[in-house]
Order: sequence, then C-alpha cells, then structure tokens
Amino acid sequence: MLPDAVPFSRPPTPGPHPLRIGWYGLGAMGYFMARNIATSKRLHPASASPILVYNRTLEKAEKLVSEVGSPAAVVASSPAQLVTDCDVIFTNLANDAAVQSVYNDFNKTLSVR
Repeated sequence: MLPDAVPFSRPPTPGPHPLRIGWYGLGAMGYFMARNIATSKRLHPASASPILVYNRTLEKAEKLVSEVGSPAAVVASSPAQLVTDCDVIFTNLANDAAVQSVYNDFNKTLSVR
C-alpha cells in the first residue's frame, strides 16, 4: 500500500520549461503509445527534451530509440532515473502486481531524496 503523501521528485522550476516525459512499460500497447508521443510534432515538438523510456527488457527500449531516433527518445538507466529526471511519468504495466511493485519502487526513490 502506498503512503498517503508521496513527496515531490524535485522542487518546482520557476518559469516555463520543457516538460520532461518518462515512459515505463513498452509492451504491446505501451510501445506504440510511447512511439506516438515521441514522433508527434504537436505532443512532442523538436525543441522538447527527449522522452525517457524504461522497460524491464532493455531490448524493447533500445528498439524504440532506434526506431524514433535519439533526439526523440532516450533509454533510462533505471526506474529511479525516471523518477528523478522526469516531470511526468506514464506507466503501461501488465497487471496489478506490476503496478504495485513499480509504484512502491518509485516511492522508495522519492523517500530517499
């Protein structure tokens, strides 16, 4: 069970800044959803930071980056990097147990900070 209050990943940045998007889970649906965001000019303009992607199977994340190009997406080294480097994280996970596990890991990372 997640605690009631989850700390923010970092203090807010004053003024406008490019939104850093993270994506965890590149399965049957997540892969195509992340690809669409990375390649959409409207959702992800060229001036935006690359989408940071993570998957348990590294090959899927590397495949996405090779398909869309490194200016549009970059592989995260760990789930902790998503939590600390991104403003928004989308998750696309297989089942409730995976969701519980991933979000508990996110919470542990935030609690240490």
